[in-house]
Amino acid sequence: MESNSSARESMFRFIKQWQTSGLSQLAFCKENNIRYHLFHYWYRRFRDAKEPAVAVPKGFIRLKPSARETTVFAELDFPNGNRISFHEPVSVDYLKALIR
Repeated sequence: MESNSSARESMFRFIKQWQTSGLSQLAFCKENNIRYHLFHYWYRRFRDAKEPAVAVPKGFIRLKPSARETTVFAELDFPNGNRISFHEPVSVDYLKALIR
């Protein structure tokens, strides 16, 4: 069995590969023969290791229109730095489907 340190390094490499793969976590796990719950466990460890010490609010926050981008209706900012901008109204169900 791998030591905890080498297991961590190995799983963190997989997580970095997943982040650039464009696949969902589940699809990546199936493709690489990794148990999903194990991947998710290590992803939480990876994410927690990268989070700043200051608490960041979770979930949705009220958005205020920017003076320079008045045509943007809403934006979703993800922890990995990705951003989705909407230039017209979208339904709550559509937003929920995007973040699953």
